[in-house]
Amino acid sequence: LTSQINPHFLYNTLDTAVWLAEAKQNDQVIRLLTYLSDFFRTSLSNGQSFITIQEEQRHIESYLKIQRMRFDDSIEVEYELDESLLDVHVVKLTLQPIVENAIHHGRDDDSEVFHILIRLFEEQGKTVFEVIDDGCGMDPEKLMQLQNSMNHSEGGYGLRNVNIRIKLQYGSQYGVYIESERGFGTKIRIEFPGRERAKA
Repeated sequence: LTSQINPHFLYNTLDTAVWLAEAKQNDQVIRLLTYLSDFFRTSLSNGQSFITIQEEQRHIESYLKIQRMRFDDSIEVEYELDESLLDVHVVKLTLQPIVENAIHHGRDDDSEVFHILIRLFEEQGKTVFEVIDDGCGMDPEKLMQLQNSMNHSEGGYGLRNVNIRIKLQYGSQYGVYIESERGFGTKIRIEFPGRERAKA
């Protein structure tokens, strides 16, 4: 997953940095490259496969700051996080592929602000992330096709990869679940074990 994300994301970010440099916006270049450095620091995580949810949150914040610079602040993000869960450990790169998927597939009009809500809470013994957007959404046929591809190699790397990694690590009762309606946005729900087992 890392090898697939990093070159694509790095290219787009450096392309933006070049554009800002050509426009003599040096302060913006420094900000962008600082966010990029923070992003890759968490991506590497000294080779660790698990990081705390707080570290995962910082990682996604760095990513979103970069995307907001690329898209002229047309992306607005809101967080509703249960702070008592921030020290729970989770498989690294859980949120970033989900948020990237929302931005690339949910935004259908560059002139309008795209809203993302990221929630973290506990429910019935599970730790749950939800990424909710108000983008274009999917029609029933496309949604069913995506849901059917989640456990197979033909699925998109982002959602499918996160789903498979969570199931392999924690069991088949956990994973990624999708709700979407054309014209009303998409909700991606990520379930993994509650705080005691997730820390192990």
